[in-house]
Order: sequence, then C-alpha cells, then structure tokens
Amino acid sequence: MPRNTTIHILRHGTRQDFITAEWTSPTGLPKDPPLADVGHAQAEEVAAHLHPIPVSQQPQQQQQQHHHHHHHSNSRPNGVQGNIRFTHVFTSPFTRCLQTAEPLARRAQIQLKVEPGLGEWFNDWDTDRSAPPPCPRAPTVSELDALFPGLIDTLYTPQWRQGTQWESKDEIHERVHFVLERLLAYVENDIQSKGTPGAQEEDVHVLIVTHAACQIALGRALLRDRFAVIRCGVASFCRFRKREGEDGWTMEANGDAAHLKGGLMYNWAFTE
Repeated sequence: MPRNTTIHILRHGTRQDFITAEWTSPTGLPKDPPLADVGHAQAEEVAAHLHPIPVSQQPQQQQQQHHHHHHHSNSRPNGVQGNIRFTHVFTSPFTRCLQTAEPLARRAQIQLKVEPGLGEWFNDWDTDRSAPPPCPRAPTVSELDALFPGLIDTLYTPQWRQGTQWESKDEIHERVHFVLERLLAYVENDIQSKGTPGAQEEDVHVLIVTHAACQIALGRALLRDRFAVIRCGVASFCRFRKREGEDGWTMEANGDAAHLKGGLMYNWAFTE
C-alpha cells in the first residue's frame, strides 16, 4: 500500500433471530435475518464512535483534532480525534451488515461497496449426503439498493463472483484470503488513480463490515497466522495497521467493544 493504512473490521450487530424466533427477513430470504432493536442501537453507537462530529460542523472542528483527550479507548486509532475519514467501506451483502454500516455511512456521506466475498460462512449441511441442498443465497445489489436507497455504490464490481457456497473451515479461510488480497489491490489502485483527500501524512482508513467467521479469517490472513485468536463480539472491532514501506500488519485492537454499552457480546469462535 502506498501510505500508512488502517483496516477496521466490524462484525454486524445483534441479529433479530438471536432474540426471538418471530422474525422476518427484509429481503424474504431464509438466511437473511435483520438486526434486532439492540443491533440498531449498536450501529448508532458505532457511528457516534467513528464519526462523532456532524458533517455540517466539520470545518470549525478540524483544528481541534490533535488536542489531548481524556477518555482513551483502544478502539480509537493512534489518538485520532474527531471523525475517521474512510476512503472505502466494504460490506457483506447480508442485510444485517448493511444495517450495521448504515448510520455511519449516512453520517460520513460515504457509499457502501457490497462485496459478496465477505458474506456469511455456510457450513452446516450433513456431509454424509451425496448431494447437498442448494446453499442459501445472499441478497443481490438490486434487492439491497431497493431497501437502502442511495446507500450503495452500484458501480462497484465485486471481487468474488461465485455466489454463496458450502464451505469447510479451510475453504472459508481460502476465500477470505483471496478476497482480502483483491480488496487491498483495489484500494491501492483506487487511491493512486483518484488521489486521496486529506493530508498526505494521514493514514488511509478502510472499513470492512462482515460476519464472525470472516472477521476471524480476515485477521488471520492479515497476521499470516492461521490459528490466531481473534475476538469478534457483535458490533465489535478488530483493527490492523501497516506502515508505509512495511511488509506486515500489526493488530491494534482485537474484538474491541469499548464503544458499546453492553460490551463484548456473542463472541464467536471456530471449533478447532
């Protein structure tokens, strides 16, 4: 990457089907539960945490960015005050991920790039059966565009075009590694072709909104450690930074939930 780069990986908030058996999918898809009310509240907490200053007030506020602040949370990168300016926000195509990203995206006036390669891990068919049933599909961009008007960058071309598939643990790690490499290349090319707003010494910030299994696999791919322990409660962050010219990524936050009233909840792990 051409500059210092920070990748923020956010798991979606609490799903409605975690709370009640009585839920309906906004897309009508059987494996696409929406956020519960508490999940929407978490999404607002995420937005306030990453983007505390309304856009209308930004010019007056910019000068205060480097003042000392007393409330130090590990989930604020490098003492950044004020708003984190994301160059790119990528999201899984499942409704709960877009709902989690929406308050931030609306505040920051940035569109979401829907990336199917960040979608849910489907691994639960009985391998003794000769032919598995069809894998549940993800919502399409046109379905999501109807639910989230103006929120989606419909010109973005996904890196992963194979749709959902039944996957083993190894296969989801392979998928995520492939997609991550493609996303990093995409960000680098995009920044070089457009130039980035803001001072050259600022970090590039990228946000990825996804699911527990992908959050773990992304962290492992960045750390080059297949069995790294990655915490990933609902609406919690993992954050990784790479300095310009350096080869590897450093983990700066692991399942950080300091911004959430309820703290770390529904932490998930692969059984391995």
